[in-house]
Amino acid sequence: MLSHKKSILAGICLFSWTTLAWAQTSSCYVKFMKAQCWTEQRVTLHFIEAIEFEGKDKITLPANKFSVRHKFKCDDYDTITFATNFAPPIWEGEEDSWYQSKQVFAVPKDQPTDEDWEISLCFPYDFSSVPDIPDSDLQACQCVPEEDTA
Repeated sequence: MLSHKKSILAGICLFSWTTLAWAQTSSCYVKFMKAQCWTEQRVTLHFIEAIEFEGKDKITLPANKFSVRHKFKCDDYDTITFATNFAPPIWEGEEDSWYQSKQVFAVPKDQPTDEDWEISLCFPYDFSSVPDIPDSDLQACQCVPEEDTA
């Protein structure tokens, strides 16, 4: 009788572990880039769970660095949005300004566990109401991924 109970308990544990493993996306990444005309600014990207509006993570692109690929924790059904801020400010009075991403992202519910899920974001183009850099050539101000992103 005892071995039967152990078998049932082992089966429940295995089922729970399998269900948990299935419910989680294998790997989630964000490729965050900033346009070349933003070379002097340090830009911070904040990960926000969109339903609960809780901060999940953040990364910073320092001055003179233009892209990074960052792994972050996510589960099936997560809904994620992003916000940025930068320093030094361009205009007086903008020290505490935040810029919301134009899109909310939903982690796919049936993501295969052997595939990565990636979001690509370009600052400032994927964010609302970001001011223009004074005296910059907006045609030449593009996001170009760096080869050494990790």
